[in-house]
Amino acid sequence: MHVNTLKKLYYIRVFVICISMAFVKTWVLDNVVGTMESVVLSDQESFQRKVDRAVATISDETLPQESVRQIFSRFPEMLDVHFVRTKLLVRMRKYCSSNYVRAQSMFDDIRQKTPGVVSRIGKLLAQTNVLLFFRNSELYNKFQTNLGPMYETLTNKQKKEFAEKVLATHGYLLRALNKTSRTKYLCSLAVSSNGIALEYVPEQFKTKALMKLAVSESGYALQYVKKNYQTQLLCSALCVAGLNILKQPWFAKLFDTLSKAEQKVCTSMERSKRQEEEDRWSYEYH
Repeated sequence: MHVNTLKKLYYIRVFVICISMAFVKTWVLDNVVGTMESVVLSDQESFQRKVDRAVATISDETLPQESVRQIFSRFPEMLDVHFVRTKLLVRMRKYCSSNYVRAQSMFDDIRQKTPGVVSRIGKLLAQTNVLLFFRNSELYNKFQTNLGPMYETLTNKQKKEFAEKVLATHGYLLRALNKTSRTKYLCSLAVSSNGIALEYVPEQFKTKALMKLAVSESGYALQYVKKNYQTQLLCSALCVAGLNILKQPWFAKLFDTLSKAEQKVCTSMERSKRQEEEDRWSYEYH
């Protein structure tokens, strides 16, 4: 047999032996030593040994997705430990280094080889790379607690790319979108989810219908309605916001411009609406 072929076979054999030894070592460590430690050591000491072993899988020489696979297969409960999660997040961020392509490849690898772990470390993945978060519904739909600050770190082009789905639920972020990118459609989406986003709607898009939509979502949006429409929508704002809005100086000033009879009509409308909601709540929950 050719000498080079023999050498290749030798190296392959050595590699297989090394892999086998590493596997056996890990198995013994987890199933033999670990079991003995759980009997001999205190619960706290045994727990700390597991933490140390989980952290030992995380290093610059190991792909983060491999660390995730090892921890999940050997001691999945460690993925809920703050110290381990912090170490893993630091490693993933360093590995991706603001590189979306690499981050996406890592995520795809995790989903393919360790699908059950995504729900467990999804929040870490969402924090690893901002584009990874916005471009993957599996992460975006579940981890939106820090969406605002993340959206504001995007470039104008990226903000425009994700504007539709972001504004559908977080209308106030219309403020973060470049003014030239605030279309009539996006403004409508924004005020539908957060009426006060009307503050950031360009004047040319503040139609009566859009302003009415904003006020129907939040009575406090009346402050940003065009002056010549504020009186028309004042009673609607009161009904939506409730009597507490009268404590706002700007609203109280507007309310005082109404006649006593008009004020009485508005407060009666608010009272009726509140009673309807209380009756509906009582019917649904009792």
